Amino acid sequence: MVAGTPREPEEVVRRVLETVVRVLESGGDPFAVDVGRLFEELREVLPELGEWGLTLDAEAVRRLAELVRKQEEWVEGRVSTLSLGPFLALVKLAALGPRELTLELLKAWRPAVSLDRMSLSDLLKGLEYLGSRGPHYPPEPEALEVPELAFEVSVPNLENVLREVREELKSALTSRGRVSYFELVRGDALRAYALSVLCSEGAASLEVEPLSGEVFVVPPRKGEYESVAVVLKGVGGGARAESG
Repeated sequence: MVAGTPREPEEVVRRVLETVVRVLESGGDPFAVDVGRLFEELREVLPELGEWGLTLDAEAVRRLAELVRKQEEWVEGRVSTLSLGPFLALVKLAALGPRELTLELLKAWRPAVSLDRMSLSDLLKGLEYLGSRGPHYPPEPEALEVPELAFEVSVPNLENVLREVREELKSALTSRGRVSYFELVRGDALRAYALSVLCSEGAASLEVEPLSGEVFVVPPRKGEYESVAVVLKGVGGGARAESG
């Protein structure tokens, strides 16, 4: 009851009784009312009830007990339905043919991972790359051809950079075992190209940390080689080296 609004005890009992009877006769959700709260209201006014009020109270308690029984039946019905549902699903699946079962699976399937599809152009690029490697790979150092770059490069300058990177690489691998790719390249596209040449010669390999994505230059490894593209920020292009 709300504080500051005193009510006759018999009125409280009558209101509780009317609420419970309305829910029972409607056949609706038996949990639409708070049975515990209604019992508490009856308990509070019980000491103040007269003879007629006690009769109303007994009827209200009887109706509340009937409502509790309805709640139990509702719960039992839901539990039975939940138990029967999986069984009916298994029976339905057993009765389906392979085609119907596949269609049902496709309708219910919600894959969490999507697949990247390789297009025809990707396959053609791969074939072109494999063909460019030639039957004798890696090529001999003196047989290397300098491809056309986006900037002007003279062959003597490339030879000097190649010699410089080779010496730094040998020193770093000897002292530390591996060196950061960007530490060795220093953001210079020509040094990146020289390093890719050294990797192609088998002087070193690239190692990519799976979690951080950081690229390291490590001693050469045995096995098949794969191409790794490394983008140099601010250069407008990237270098491609071989990783064992």
